[in-house]
Amino acid sequence: MLGAPELTYLIDRSLHRVLANGGGIPTLLTTFFAPKNDGPFPMSKKPKRKLTAAEKRARRERKKNFMTIFINGKQKRVPRPKLIEGLPVHEFIARNADPIWLRQNGMREYIMPEDDG
Repeated sequence: MLGAPELTYLIDRSLHRVLANGGGIPTLLTTFFAPKNDGPFPMSKKPKRKLTAAEKRARRERKKNFMTIFINGKQKRVPRPKLIEGLPVHEFIARNADPIWLRQNGMREYIMPEDDG
């Protein structure tokens, strides 16, 4: 860390350099308090490039076939459930199949008992 005499010397030299180059107090302030650009991330970024038609098509296809869910705080991509006319497959079958078809295909749990009363 710099002591008071060294710091005073640096400020005097900077002030002398700024004033000698024709700058005033605003130039001096921006010299000392301007954000530095020497970190790992530069201040100016490259502009994002646009997606090509093939990349857009692939993205639409992924969105159609997969959905994003959170598991343990992390995003996971899982296949979307299959739908028939906007209903999940098992619900569509339960609503539209007759008891004979359900029995023939081993889906006895979907057979609803008929009320005779």
